[in-house]
Amino acid sequence: MDLRRLQQLGIVHYTLSEYAIHYRVLGPPLLPTQLDHLAHTIYTHHRTQEARHVKRVEALYNALATAWSQPHKPLHTRAHKRASPRCADDESDSDNNGPRDVGSIDATDHLNAAIEAYFEASSTDERPADGVEDQTAAWLKAPLTQPDTLSIEAATTTLLHDDRIRASVVSAQSITRILHGLTSPRFPSQDWRENPLWGKFSSLPFPKVRAVVHDVVTEHKNQAVDGHVEKNVNE
Repeated sequence: MDLRRLQQLGIVHYTLSEYAIHYRVLGPPLLPTQLDHLAHTIYTHHRTQEARHVKRVEALYNALATAWSQPHKPLHTRAHKRASPRCADDESDSDNNGPRDVGSIDATDHLNAAIEAYFEASSTDERPADGVEDQTAAWLKAPLTQPDTLSIEAATTTLLHDDRIRASVVSAQSITRILHGLTSPRFPSQDWRENPLWGKFSSLPFPKVRAVVHDVVTEHKNQAVDGHVEKNVNE
């Protein structure tokens, strides 16, 4: 991230090749065969994610290219119709009851198909390998311990009172990303990695942490609304 920022400022120029992923297993030691299996699973997951990003870029490009190639009606034609009440009525009737322009229908259908392709989330290729799925499911289904829950609640409350967060509208997702050590445009790692809460709960399932954070954030917002209403009533 620091190198990228320096390159954007024109201070340095660099290129990357042969990307690699460094990961650390948080748990009991794994056998060499299990470690190789885990590495292959992570590689397959990231390869699928990259392929999905490329597919979305292609879908977006095709939608924009099709929209640009569609013929547009001149603006002076519509203005001329509005000048005559009879023409305006005829135009309204044709819009409601008459046939729609074929080019408009084709463009709408193509755009809907492009939107579906862009936001397509399901993928049959992104299934965990045998054995990994069972381990992941057990890890996700295991309930949080009470100390973990209380610790997450306390950390969320602390973050909600941080000046950098109080000054903006935040969601449970944003705060959970901080607690998991995941950078975001609003809360980049270079600004938060020195915070003791950054990545503190990265070893816990993200959905479990987010569920606890959501309850705390919701209660915090409700208290803020109640306090604002009470203040207005007193005034």
